Amino acid sequence: METTLLSRYRPTIVEGLRRFLSGEGPLRNVLRYHVGLEDEFGGSTEAPGKLIRPSVTLFIAEELGG
Repeated sequence: METTLLSRYRPTIVEGLRRFLSGEGPLRNVLRYHVGLEDEFGGSTEAPGKLIRPSVTLFIAEELGG
């Protein structure tokens, strides 16, 4: 079964973003919105944006033996 680059690394990236942006504070709320972890009302979303660059980075690191 073939997986796309985004779906292959999505769980790792989303977990890292959630862990890094956990906690409270106005800046963290804004950052969670901008990376797609929360909607404009602060509710959780299942469609994080900004996955292309980190996915490509993880793919290249993996291919180079990282």
